[in-house]
Amino acid sequence: GRSKCIVALLKDARVNVNQLDNEGFSPLLHACILVRTAMSNMGACDGRFDDHTDPIRGLVLLLRSRRVSTAALDHTIDKCKDQHPSKRQISLAEAGGKPLTDFHLMAQHVLPILQAEAKGQKRWCDWCFRVTPDQDLLLCGGCQQVGYCNKECCQKKGWAKASGEAM
Repeated sequence: GRSKCIVALLKDARVNVNQLDNEGFSPLLHACILVRTAMSNMGACDGRFDDHTDPIRGLVLLLRSRRVSTAALDHTIDKCKDQHPSKRQISLAEAGGKPLTDFHLMAQHVLPILQAEAKGQKRWCDWCFRVTPDQDLLLCGGCQQVGYCNKECCQKKGWAKASGEAM
């Protein structure tokens, strides 16, 4: 779940990011579980901080790699759906009843990001890694494969970096 470790693993083409472990968990599902752990300690993260305390960044790095298979993405979506709270659970928690569990909170935060990804939409910024679970981001007009949280800052920086790498 640490972003530097994920970057190092993703640099190695031999690493299979879709391989399930002995418990049937993929790296993507592990990234979601780490989001749950962080939410219980500090609340929802948004991916922008690369100080090893923001596990959403690890989730975004995996999605950004474009190496996560459709099957692994679908498997993770199914597992998160199992943890998503019902409307009744949400309204009871809002009314002061039984609070939502960390797994419920994680599923509420992560599931929309994963479902958008499965549809080819983006809810994470390719430049700053900010996530927007409740809003699709603007896609690049050229490739239609990356999203940016705003045109004036992140999109321009992303384009500048891409043009510098192309040279």
